[in-house]
Amino acid sequence: MYRISFNHTYDRLLEQIGVHKFRIDRLTFDISSGRKIHNLSDDPIALSDSMRIKRSLSFIGEFKKNIDFASDWLAETETTLRAMNDSLIRAKELAVQMANATQDAETREGAAEEIDQIIQHLIAVGNTKYDDRYILAGLSTDTEPFHPNYDPVTGRITSVTYQGDDEHFEIPTNFNSNTTVNINGADIGAQVGGTNDQIFTALIALRDALLNDDPDEIRNQMAPLDNALQTVNMQISKIGSRMNALDAKKAALENIGIDKETLLSSAVDTDFVAAVTNLEKTKMAFEASLKLFGNISELNIVNYV
Repeated sequence: MYRISFNHTYDRLLEQIGVHKFRIDRLTFDISSGRKIHNLSDDPIALSDSMRIKRSLSFIGEFKKNIDFASDWLAETETTLRAMNDSLIRAKELAVQMANATQDAETREGAAEEIDQIIQHLIAVGNTKYDDRYILAGLSTDTEPFHPNYDPVTGRITSVTYQGDDEHFEIPTNFNSNTTVNINGADIGAQVGGTNDQIFTALIALRDALLNDDPDEIRNQMAPLDNALQTVNMQISKIGSRMNALDAKKAALENIGIDKETLLSSAVDTDFVAAVTNLEKTKMAFEASLKLFGNISELNIVNYV
């Protein structure tokens, strides 16, 4: 009976020492790696949760990149449209001044030269690029949207052809929503594939009226200029709304990301305080088991036969 009890105790003690050694090695590895899950068998549920959270964080990262891209694109578009707005305001000022009866053919010709410069400036501004793509060309971002047509005799611009399209593109900026990024030429009054352009038609007509010293026709171009200004300002307002919405989305994603990171850390990261405490306790139990094992090993079984 005693032989069975002694052997049983001996085997149990060896088993206990092995368990303590395994736990010491595991806790040491957890602390050094900063992770408490290393294999699927460690905690299948926690590992599955961590994989799901990582996928969400990956999506959040992509959404934030998309928001940065959209914000930069819209900011460049806003700068472009504000430049157009400023030029149209100047053109309207010239129209008001030159419609006055105190002006003569010479001063109106000088104003016509300034309008010519405004037209050329607006074509250059309308052909602005971002990330090597034309921002006002719709989806035809490789095509220069505004193409000037010249009078072969005078060398003046007689019309401007819009070579872009009237399409918009969207990018995902949240788990369940997209954001329209671009403003195209049609949004500011351009005719796709044609020259019936709200902005340039009014400016060219104003220039010609100035060259013809025709105050009545100059006054006739004030309303089209006002309409062009209203159209541009409406698009500037839309851009501002989109940028504000993007800022709000990015802030929300930042908060969601922080929450996800916290959940991920809770699922897979080592709790250092708890791990160190458990390691010390396990070491103490291990040392106690070793001591007890040593004492038992010194017993001479012959003395009990």
